[in-house]
Amino acid sequence: MKIYIACLAAYNSGYLHGKWIYVSGDSEEMEKEAQKVIKTSPVPDAEEWAIHDYDEFPNMGEYVSLEKIAIIADIIESSDLDAAVVKAVIDEFSSDMDAAQRALEDNRGVWDSFQDYADDFADEMMACHNCGNGEWIKQYFDYEKYARTLEYDYTVIHVPKGVFIAPNY
Repeated sequence: MKIYIACLAAYNSGYLHGKWIYVSGDSEEMEKEAQKVIKTSPVPDAEEWAIHDYDEFPNMGEYVSLEKIAIIADIIESSDLDAAVVKAVIDEFSSDMDAAQRALEDNRGVWDSFQDYADDFADEMMACHNCGNGEWIKQYFDYEKYARTLEYDYTVIHVPKGVFIAPNY
């Protein structure tokens, strides 16, 4: 995972000056790399930098803090989920990183649709040991209505390969 740090003074003066740096959980190390870009700028008295590109890391915009990049990098590295899913969850809970981390730790995975998740969950619930395989009750069960009701208990986030599902807290 890398980000492209660009010198804004150089960019505003018509120069492309920057450097790809590796993303890590160490914001201080990334800040040192950003300062190297500023110090080597072709424009005198350069002070500001921005992130102009992302490689294998969710696009967080130009002016996100390196502290947030580091937190997200740690979350991505510790998660079994795809980086795009992690970004979607973080975007959903942008003002509450603790809630984002809880959702990433205690989730029901990525499904093609919430209906698919609800159908599977209902089938598991109906497959009780005392009532055979539960097939007889399925003819009386309203799967669509169950899914609509069940969805109130979950956060459903649309991601590139379907929906990410986590319980509400």
